[in-house]
Amino acid sequence: MAGHYYDRRGKRISAELAGCLFQKPGYRDIATDAIEGDSTRVSTIWRGDDASKGEASVPLIFETLIIGSSTDHPAPHTETVTWRQTIQQTPIPTSKHQPSTADMDAQTANPR
Repeated sequence: MAGHYYDRRGKRISAELAGCLFQKPGYRDIATDAIEGDSTRVSTIWRGDDASKGEASVPLIFETLIIGSSTDHPAPHTETVTWRQTIQQTPIPTSKHQPSTADMDAQTANPR
């Protein structure tokens, strides 16, 4: 793993710790929801690495995907939209439960 890594609070961490956190159940997944009556899913994850590759003034460590199928198109297909968020924004809320600061601190302190 190369680059700069951050925990979910935006604190710079080692590549080794990022790898441990990435594999820890529940740490990477922020929220996932399905839209009722539709095949569309919304998912927000913690990436761990800076998706901006240093080109933004703040690291982009969260990613939200909206994945849905379009059947009203002449050729049915799946569409995907991606947003990348900084530590200064709240990830797009897609679930009733967003982890608290204490949850994130505990998970970073105990990555395994």
